[in-house]
Amino acid sequence: MKGIYSLLCDFFSWAVRFEGRKFLALGEGVDDSLLVPSPERGNPALYIHIPFCKQLCPYCSFNRFLYHEDKVRRYFRSL
Repeated sequence: MKGIYSLLCDFFSWAVRFEGRKFLALGEGVDDSLLVPSPERGNPALYIHIPFCKQLCPYCSFNRFLYHEDKVRRYFRSL
């Protein structure tokens, strides 16, 4: 029988994946209402997410996949 920790991890892992799907959809264009001016002047920055992990943590809400070298190589070639 699963312990309470394992049950909680399973539940929250499912909840994060279920709720997170609505944020993963890509749409055409940018919703200008989401843009806000930067409080600082300087060079813009760009975040590129590397979604590959050796182990998937049950609490992580990031889009992530288990590390497989062939998938990682394809991902970086696509960038």
